[in-house]
Order: sequence, then structure tokens, then C-alpha cells
Amino acid sequence: MKDIYRMMLERLLNRKPLGTIPLLFAKVFLSFSIIRKWLKVEKEALDYFTFKSEFDATHSKLDLEGSGIACPDFKNVIDAIVPYYEQHKHDEQKHIEIR
Repeated sequence: MKDIYRMMLERLLNRKPLGTIPLLFAKVFLSFSIIRKWLKVEKEALDYFTFKSEFDATHSKLDLEGSGIACPDFKNVIDAIVPYYEQHKHDEQKHIEIR
């Protein structure tokens, strides 16, 4: 997740992350709805930063074999994702409701 965050920050803002915020501080900070609404982030989003997992596309690759479709690496699709985000970031229908 840190790699994805770094890639997004570099592509969106042309900046590298300076560091991290302690998880406990972030959880306390996001416990206030006014802050969540301002940042447009739910506190559950923090779970993605601590989720230890590996994603395996073996079955998807087998299913797609011979179709001409491949599972791309995130770094190869970020240049399509960021313009989509930029185009729709103010479209409330594309956002979850922040409680």
C-alpha cells in the first residue's frame, strides 16, 4: 500500500511522501466527522495501510490466457487512473458519503 500511496502522490502532486503519521494519531484525527468530511476520507480507509496481504493474479492470468488481455501492474495504469480522478474528483456521485 505504501508503494501505491507513493506512486499516487508523485503522479498527482509531483511530490514524494515526506514521512508517515502514526496510526493512532490518524485514527484519533479521523474520529471527528468534520475532519473526515474535510479530507473526504473515512477512518476505515486506514485499515488498508496496515492490511498485510499478497495479491496473486495466477487464476486471472490463466482465465485470460489466449484472450489478448493481460493483468497490468498498477504502475502501468496509474497514468490512466489519475486523469480519471482529476476529471471526476468533484462529482459527488463518484464519492462515498462521509459520516
